[in-house]
Amino acid sequence: MNIKELLKKKEKVEYLDLNEEINKYLRWYEENINYNKNTVENLITKIAVWYELRYPDYEINNIFPYTKYFESDKSIYVYDKEEKDDIKFSEFYTAHKFFSSLPLEEKRFLKKARYNSLIYIVPGSAHIHVTRNGFINECEYLTLNTMGRIKDEEVEGKNVKELQKLFKDRKINFVHNGESVPNELDLAIKSYDNWNLNREKILDCAMYKIIQRGGAKVGSRRGFLFAKEFNRDLSIPMMYSYNVFDYYLSYLINEYIKCGGKTDIDCYTNYFSKENDEDIRIIKFTDLMKIHNEVKEIYGINDNKYTKEQLELYKRFITAIKNKVDPQEVKKENIKRLRIERKLNKQRSNSKIDN
Repeated sequence: MNIKELLKKKEKVEYLDLNEEINKYLRWYEENINYNKNTVENLITKIAVWYELRYPDYEINNIFPYTKYFESDKSIYVYDKEEKDDIKFSEFYTAHKFFSSLPLEEKRFLKKARYNSLIYIVPGSAHIHVTRNGFINECEYLTLNTMGRIKDEEVEGKNVKELQKLFKDRKINFVHNGESVPNELDLAIKSYDNWNLNREKILDCAMYKIIQRGGAKVGSRRGFLFAKEFNRDLSIPMMYSYNVFDYYLSYLINEYIKCGGKTDIDCYTNYFSKENDEDIRIIKFTDLMKIHNEVKEIYGINDNKYTKEQLELYKRFITAIKNKVDPQEVKKENIKRLRIERKLNKQRSNSKIDN
């Protein structure tokens, strides 16, 4: 299958829409947290803008080149022209400094959840004293309220989720004033988990916003840096990185592979230029690599030669397609691989002569 055939796929596909993912989170937020939605929306945008200031376009181009020629007036980012050549915003405006500068209402969304020190299991009776991470220091009146089926000393030192499991395994329900009462431990655990999940979702949405604002070339690269720093899914920025005129994509691809990025992912060929949802097209990551190198050959682009990671990826790609194409296609791919290896060996020989 050649480059034209890969780009002309017309099947309707499911894809990850960045804007819809953010809206999906906001709907979840309303159902599970429901506290000042505008604040959390603003926080997502603020994180994205901070990262753009921390890694402006010219800095992204230094880390993962996307154009050979790049001009920018750095003076708009500094306080004094004399600092122009010295300041590096990636080191100056760190995550710690940014999060410390946030107002308390926004900062609290990014802090990990903590349990209240006292949790009542039965109103006015059975209760536990817990650490901020949910480990039980002391339990009182649980022996009485469970008629000895769970003893106070039995649960001390356990995590609240272990106690929750005990209630479930031993089928224990609580009664207060002759009526069944909800287990407040369940509510405390749900609140704790939702708050931590909310923090993760905010960071994910900030990454979506970064990719969305920067587009295929800059957005995917800046989003990849964010994903590395905040332990997000590295494959998501890679999915949006395709651009037929991005001759230097190998820099990002190689770093993605070095970081253990998944190679069995779909990438979008026209996400930022699509007219509607039905127009979206996808290719496999291995096909993206293939197309990228064919485009470079067409335009005569030579960007730091081929790397060891690229050759390894080609070998994996050839293995993956052996059962999907006829022997002649496999033969062509092997010829291409050998040509690349010869080219790399020649470059190494020339480098030794120069030195």
